Amino acid sequence: ARDHYQKLVIMHSNMVTLYLNMLEYFAIDPKKTSVEELFTDLSNFRAMFM
Repeated sequence: ARDHYQKLVIMHSNMVTLYLNMLEYFAIDPKKTSVEELFTDLSNFRAMFM
Protein backbone atom coordinates (compact mmCIF):
# COMPACT_ATOMS: atom_id res chain seq x y z
CA ALA A 1 0.00 0.00 0.00
CA ARG A 2 2.86 2.35 0.78
CA ASP A 3 4.34 1.85 -2.71
CA HIS A 4 1.00 2.71 -4.30
CA TYR A 5 0.72 5.82 -2.16
CA GLN A 6 4.21 6.98 -3.13
CA LYS A 7 3.41 6.39 -6.79
CA LEU A 8 0.21 8.46 -6.46
CA VAL A 9 2.11 11.28 -4.72
CA ILE A 10 4.64 11.37 -7.58
CA MET A 11 1.91 11.27 -10.23
CA HIS A 12 -0.01 14.08 -8.50
CA SER A 13 3.13 16.20 -8.28
CA ASN A 14 3.83 15.66 -11.98
CA MET A 15 0.23 16.51 -12.87
CA VAL A 16 0.34 19.76 -10.90
CA THR A 17 3.63 20.73 -12.54
CA LEU A 18 2.28 20.06 -16.03
CA TYR A 19 -0.94 21.94 -15.26
CA LEU A 20 1.01 24.99 -14.05
CA ASN A 21 3.25 24.84 -17.11
CA MET A 22 0.20 24.80 -19.35
CA LEU A 23 -1.29 27.79 -17.53
CA GLU A 24 1.97 29.66 -17.93
CA TYR A 25 2.09 28.80 -21.65
CA PHE A 26 -1.42 30.19 -22.21
CA ALA A 27 -0.77 33.17 -19.87
CA ILE A 28 -3.62 32.21 -17.54
CA ASP A 29 -3.68 33.17 -13.87
CA PRO A 30 -3.90 29.92 -11.82
CA LYS A 31 -5.60 31.77 -8.95
CA LYS A 32 -8.48 32.88 -11.16
CA THR A 33 -8.98 29.81 -13.35
CA SER A 34 -10.01 26.36 -12.16
CA VAL A 35 -9.05 23.14 -13.89
CA GLU A 36 -12.63 22.70 -15.06
CA GLU A 37 -12.73 26.17 -16.60
CA LEU A 38 -9.45 25.64 -18.42
CA PHE A 39 -10.49 22.34 -19.99
CA THR A 40 -13.96 23.67 -20.82
CA ASP A 41 -12.37 26.61 -22.64
CA LEU A 42 -9.96 24.32 -24.50
CA SER A 43 -12.81 22.01 -25.49
CA ASN A 44 -14.95 24.92 -26.71
CA PHE A 45 -12.03 26.35 -28.68
CA ARG A 46 -11.37 22.99 -30.33
CA ALA A 47 -15.06 22.53 -31.17
CA MET A 48 -15.29 25.99 -32.75
CA PHE A 49 -12.25 25.63 -34.98
CA MET A 50 -12.37 21.99 -36.03
